[in-house]
Amino acid sequence: MSEMASKYALAVLNRRPKDTHSAWLDWAREDLHEFYRYAEHGEFRSSDGHEIRYALFENKELPEEANASTVVDPLNDPTDQFVASLAKANEQAPEPSRGWVVISPGRIESYLKYQEITLELVAAGYSVAMIDHRGQGHSSRLTHHHQHGHVDNFVEYAHDFAEWVQLLEPRIGNQPAYIVSHSMGGAITAQYLQQLAGSDEYPFNPFQKIVFSSPMFGIQTRPFPFWVAKPLTKFLAYINSIFAPKRPWYAPTTGDYVMLPFAENLLTQSESRYSWFSQMYSDMENIKVGGPTNYWVAEAIMAARQVVLNADRIEIPALVLQGTEDLVVAPKPQHEFVNRLKHEASKLIQIDGARHEILVESDVIRERAMNQILQFLRAK
Repeated sequence: MSEMASKYALAVLNRRPKDTHSAWLDWAREDLHEFYRYAEHGEFRSSDGHEIRYALFENKELPEEANASTVVDPLNDPTDQFVASLAKANEQAPEPSRGWVVISPGRIESYLKYQEITLELVAAGYSVAMIDHRGQGHSSRLTHHHQHGHVDNFVEYAHDFAEWVQLLEPRIGNQPAYIVSHSMGGAITAQYLQQLAGSDEYPFNPFQKIVFSSPMFGIQTRPFPFWVAKPLTKFLAYINSIFAPKRPWYAPTTGDYVMLPFAENLLTQSESRYSWFSQMYSDMENIKVGGPTNYWVAEAIMAARQVVLNADRIEIPALVLQGTEDLVVAPKPQHEFVNRLKHEASKLIQIDGARHEILVESDVIRERAMNQILQFLRAK
């Protein structure tokens, strides 16, 4: 018997252990992985010829696959624990179909990192679409070296996003749609809304609200002070363009991907979630991205500043989530951005104790953030 994706998602969510429990990793590798098998994966070619990958998880009836020998039907899982979880889901009032949430990941990320968030959004009644930005995830690379974090012009990201949204029009149609973005993905979607959304070139613009998680509206440039890093990377990008125009260089102090021990990471305080996505990078060599090139840093610094100065061009309500322990992006430009927004429902909320990866943080932190997101999306 087929079931709505939201009910299945709710059953899987009911089964999730605390992230401080060793069983969380087993749940992620088994239950969450099985849920994610129902995602649709697609690709398109950007206007300048790059292959962009994306995934969709529509809140609809799941296909009946119980008889397929290679696929286990999670809804018919015989374990007592899953039966109890499904029974609990059946007892809860079904969520109405709430439209689409479009996810814009951060730098070096693949949409694969957003499986748990997708689960929660589907359980809440949303369909979800996710993109791998050019140069990362499963999308095509832009330089001779697979791990370069690179872009020639930052607005290229926004054009990819805009082309993808047009591609989604038959799926989204007249349903409400929202954006959830993280870090670099926040700068990309801000540029999209400020410069491209609803234009003659990209007329389909279904978005009613946007969430920015730890948005990259300013960059922490340690070990260099910002006043050194900005001209230095611009100068190095210029020198690079003269001596090796087709072979970008990593920015100073950066290089190929290195998995840091949990104790040294600046992203999250959830050891389970850190182990889960770190293992993903270990298992999937093709999604690894290392440090940024000088081009990327120079472009990102300029784009982040433009996004803040043009904040008043965003007409829909915006929620900015700011981690008080974030050492990756700068907090001051986030406040300036919100102060420049026009819509009276826009706001900045600080998530106490959160590091940069608010949506991959420990339970006690990320639950507050997810509650804020869901309340914001549902508010009239």
